Amino acid sequence: DLTADIGDFTVWTKFRVLNDYASGFCLSLRFGIQLPNASTESGLGVDEMNFFSSLLMQKYFAGKWTMNVGLGILSNPTTVSQQHDVYNFGVEYSLPAGESTFLLLQTAGRAGHEGTGIRNLACAKMGWEMSLGDIALRAFGVSNFSSSDHSKGIELSVLYLFHIIDIKR
Repeated sequence: DLTADIGDFTVWTKFRVLNDYASGFCLSLRFGIQLPNASTESGLGVDEMNFFSSLLMQKYFAGKWTMNVGLGILSNPTTVSQQHDVYNFGVEYSLPAGESTFLLLQTAGRAGHEGTGIRNLACAKMGWEMSLGDIALRAFGVSNFSSSDHSKGIELSVLYLFHIIDIKR
């Protein structure tokens, strides 16, 4: 019995609060919403929409280090009008491998309230990023290591940098 589907989509936006050139490190706020694309019938989704917010800190030291902590508000797939609040965390190390190519190491997850359909998660990723102006392409190998998920796979991402307000000094 094979199950095939595309997972849920998450759309993120990030706002820079503090520029690293002025202060030595960068501080940003990030918000995201997970849209229920994967169906419950496929076993990959729970037909629920989720919200995330994060505080990101970035520092250049022998490469680029990015750390984030945040809050996730997850719908409860078994009870109407109930939610699970979880803490999100992550660390990424980016090492330049060329003029527009970077090797990436990441670990991320969530912890906190657990229940039916809501699990604590943790994963490690290793991959690369290629920047093409304001567009970046990312490819990762992913390994989950939480007690409820030991799956492995690949992640492909396309990022676009919007220049809404560009303050130059």
